[in-house]
Amino acid sequence: MILFLAAAVGLGQPADFRGTRIVTSSNEVIDLYTGSYALLIGNSAYQDWDELRWPAEDVSELGKVLVDLGFQTKVLKDVTADGFRTAMADFVNTPGQEEKAQLLFYFAGHGHTLPGATDPLGYVAMTDTPDPVRDSAGFRARAIEMDAFLSYARQIRARHVLFVFDSCFSGTVLRQRSGDAARSLGKNVIRPVREFLTAGSADEPVPDRSLFKTVLVDVLTRAIPEPIEDGYLTGLELGILMKSTIPRYSMVQNPQYGRILDPDLDKGDFVFVLKSAPAAVAAAPKGVELPDLQTDVLLWQAKSAYTRKDYPGALAQFQRSAELGNAESMTFLGFMAYEGHGVARDLDRARSWFEQASAKGNASAMGNLGYLHSVERDYQSAVSWLTRAVEAGDTAAMFNLGTLYFRGEGIARDYAKAYQLFHQAAVNGDGAAMNAIAVMYANGLGVARDDHVAVEWHRKAASAGDVSAMFNLGHLYYEGQLVPRDYSEARSLFLRAAEQGNASAMNSLGRMYREGHGVKRDDREALRWFERAAAAGNSSAMNNLGYMFENGYGTKKDRDRALGWYRKGADLENAGALYNLGRFYEEGKSVSKDKEMALRLYRQAATLGDEEAVRRLRELGKRN
Repeated sequence: MILFLAAAVGLGQPADFRGTRIVTSSNEVIDLYTGSYALLIGNSAYQDWDELRWPAEDVSELGKVLVDLGFQTKVLKDVTADGFRTAMADFVNTPGQEEKAQLLFYFAGHGHTLPGATDPLGYVAMTDTPDPVRDSAGFRARAIEMDAFLSYARQIRARHVLFVFDSCFSGTVLRQRSGDAARSLGKNVIRPVREFLTAGSADEPVPDRSLFKTVLVDVLTRAIPEPIEDGYLTGLELGILMKSTIPRYSMVQNPQYGRILDPDLDKGDFVFVLKSAPAAVAAAPKGVELPDLQTDVLLWQAKSAYTRKDYPGALAQFQRSAELGNAESMTFLGFMAYEGHGVARDLDRARSWFEQASAKGNASAMGNLGYLHSVERDYQSAVSWLTRAVEAGDTAAMFNLGTLYFRGEGIARDYAKAYQLFHQAAVNGDGAAMNAIAVMYANGLGVARDDHVAVEWHRKAASAGDVSAMFNLGHLYYEGQLVPRDYSEARSLFLRAAEQGNASAMNSLGRMYREGHGVKRDDREALRWFERAAAAGNSSAMNNLGYMFENGYGTKKDRDRALGWYRKGADLENAGALYNLGRFYEEGKSVSKDKEMALRLYRQAATLGDEEAVRRLRELGKRN
């Protein structure tokens, strides 16, 4: 179905200029756009997915608002993959080639992610896109990969382009975007830009009935004020507004904003010229609190700086926002003090900030206080604060309290209660909780053992971005446990986990290259992965490095270096390293022979389950 809406004539424009004219904060008049164009797609009637009630209605409502703002608007409903490609080609090649135009693209409908070589790949689904579980190849052929929009962004010659996605998992496109800081409308606004705004982050589902669309329509019609009340709404302001408003009403939805990483396409800003505000603009909709935009702008700038690891900049902005009473900024300041980001690590300072934020009702701060008490082994206080945080809806607290029940730390072990809390967190999208549920099903802890269900929870957790789950699922494929052995799938999962810092995955990749499992045997590549894992603190990798240096695999033989790595592994109570260090003492390799030391090390290794150590102790016992 295709609906065409005629563009409204712009108001207040001189007869010799029929486009969009703005006045900057320095009173400079700029003829910004020769034309404004919008392509809106709303998919509701899916053939192989759950039907969505609202997207088709949402684009109709938004289309009328845009027409009223002077956009030439095309609304498409229930679009197939071929229909999308045709419509997008026309949008890119016709209005998209008008050099001084502005283009808005908006999609509402289903989205999905699939594992990639390193990061998950995001897609938007058209009405004829197959279910990826049932038909993975068909899905890839008829879904639109999010990265395709990067190509569209570069093909378009228009001055400003804003891509908006109101779909699940659309935030994957933001992995390649850059952030920015809020600013007034200046003359640089005229420079080219490609901006992206998504309803959620890369691992987040988005509800059918869109709060995202509601806020967008409200700010465009000035039912709520724009962040800087000057009659212009920029793409950056819209991003700030969405990031500060939506999470207040949806715990699992965190809009993302960014710009393309291209020095020629990231300097300007998309501009909506708004109509006069209605008389009641200052009044919030009934039952809705308008955000304190001053503190939210500071908060957004602080988060952006923190993401870039500009800790001094983040610290300054969080402190300014906290001084204005923003509890979320107080919580961030506590976290930075705990982690030592931008300041010396100071647990008392962290506790102080968490307490101030908790007094204002911040659930994350309550949860962080609980976690801090658990680290200090004050379990009574930990349980108290975590329980309060769970009651306030904090997902991390659900997982952390569940962990205390699972381990029986400071509270009677209760697998049923642990499962309940993990499941609450998993429903909210917490990957660590999903992984914990998988472990419970794999081992029959609090639930009936079910290998199939365990694997499915591992899959969900890995798809949600949990690094431990990626390693666990990769290990199952590597060993052929619960699933058929698949070295290719194991390697893919290990790579994803390793690139996010998982040392166990790095060590497993080293094993694959050393043993030639699913890859061509390559001792140098094995050595490289073992070194990365050992540097990250993995004791098994330290033992493996000792073995490589002892035998000259991927490097020259070097018994002294081998001894050093065995010692490091043994210090971390790695059973294999303890055995190998004992062997060096027994044989006098790079150390003086010392049978008593060797026996002591063998016994430690045997206690930890090392079969070679058990065998060697038996042999030595027979000789004596």
